Amino acid sequence: MSNESSAASLAAPSSTGAMRAPLAERGDDCYETPSEAVHALLQIERLPRFLWEPACGPGRIVDVLRAAGHKVIGSDLVDYGNPTHFYGRDFLLEWKAPERCEGIVTNPPFKLAEQFVEHALDLCPLAVFLLRLGFIEGVRVRRSRILGRHLARLHVFANRLPHMHRQNWDGRRAGSRTAFAWFVFLRDHRDQSCSTASGGDPRMPGPHHELAHAHCWEARQAATHAVLEQRA
Repeated sequence: MSNESSAASLAAPSSTGAMRAPLAERGDDCYETPSEAVHALLQIERLPRFLWEPACGPGRIVDVLRAAGHKVIGSDLVDYGNPTHFYGRDFLLEWKAPERCEGIVTNPPFKLAEQFVEHALDLCPLAVFLLRLGFIEGVRVRRSRILGRHLARLHVFANRLPHMHRQNWDGRRAGSRTAFAWFVFLRDHRDQSCSTASGGDPRMPGPHHELAHAHCWEARQAATHAVLEQRA
């Protein structure tokens, strides 16, 4: 699938690391995904050949996936100057996935994560998102519905990823204290045993706690063998 043969849509770039800058300083919210994260995903998940990265930024995720043999359409709301991507496209306004697209792999703007997941599953049967592990926390009804109905697997990193600095950052390169995970969502997921609590205290035992325990424990075992050691 060539870039020319598909009209993809897009969104804004990636999510942040541990110490977030004020919103006014974050610009287009572009925080490039560490290559280590994508390599780890490829060792854990068997991804389909034809993929779409709708918040590609300069293209870190796209580059690693293409190098691994996948055919990937990259798109984004902001133009980062890569001629192999489709820029100027708002993913949340897209009504159709690229031709032959079998899944979406992305690191979305965290503030729009819920909207991205919902829209991705409207367009594709598979959505693989790099998100803060904290996405499974909280009791928001909309998020609980997404997790309960569509979360099939959760791959938690055994080591912290390198810090994701916003684009053009020229300050000190800090380490990351934020836990990240690859969330694998399926449109037609049927396992309701992973439903989350839509109310109450999230610190108390219950469906929400069981979700985190069941998914994180299994995924952590796989991630320990797949994730590269954090760089100094």
